Amino acid sequence: MVERDGTKMIAEVSAFLDVDVYYYDYKNWFVRSEKYRIHEWYGSGGYNPLKNELKPEPITVTYYDKNGNPIGGAGQ
Repeated sequence: MVERDGTKMIAEVSAFLDVDVYYYDYKNWFVRSEKYRIHEWYGSGGYNPLKNELKPEPITVTYYDKNGNPIGGAGQ
């Protein structure tokens, strides 16, 4: 669980070849939204940007509505 834009969210990090962070709406300790609301891409890697003391800036950030449709972001 993390705080993103002043809201509690669940963050999921995928860091196999590229580093992606997906943010889901927080419902409770056991439940999160089905579709992610924010996607951050950090490029190539294999690290967890949320565990770094100096969190790097994402290359792209995309925001999604509750239906999973993109609604904007930086670097698109």
